Amino acid sequence: MKKVTNVLISGVGGQGVLLSSRVIGISAIKSGLEVKISEIHGLAQRGGSVDSHVRFGKGVHSGIIPKCKADYLLAFEPVEGLRRANYLSTDGIAIVNEEPVHPVSVSLGSESYPEIDEVLSSIREFCSKLVSLNATSKCRELAEKYSSGIIPVNTYLLGVLASQNFPIEERVIRETISEIIPEKAVKMNLEAFDLGVKDGKSFSDF
Repeated sequence: MKKVTNVLISGVGGQGVLLSSRVIGISAIKSGLEVKISEIHGLAQRGGSVDSHVRFGKGVHSGIIPKCKADYLLAFEPVEGLRRANYLSTDGIAIVNEEPVHPVSVSLGSESYPEIDEVLSSIREFCSKLVSLNATSKCRELAEKYSSGIIPVNTYLLGVLASQNFPIEERVIRETISEIIPEKAVKMNLEAFDLGVKDGKSFSDF
């Protein structure tokens, strides 16, 4: 494993960005690694941009990922991912949820949301591999199956992340999810994680 692994998680408030960074951080500690986590945009207000920088390995001196140094970009929303794509290293991997979250300005018609294909193509220019999936759609089906009001996009995307030569074992991440997710939601979230692993392994980049 390289000395320090950098994971930038980007999304909007209410999507589970901070919970995901916590899962990665705890899993890294369980693996005997040093961890630093920084939340860049402060309050995770629902609908507002939220970023979390997660760095783990040996000799982690700062919680902030330098630009062009992220090994993984985990984007819960396409445009939020594009805004942070310049943090990716040229051999980094971008994992993007294709489902947009429209800001108020778009909903009111004062601004337009860019075409998803254009957003994904732009992100692809920054990295060696792009894994783009409609995580929200897949997880909405799981939420309906379990009669849950929460769509487990975060744990699904963690599964996709775990499938991409990630230096923390899948079993450790699963164990952490089962420990920190409320008991009544553990089964659904583990199923979401496993589905993410499966989809990530079978994904073909364009």
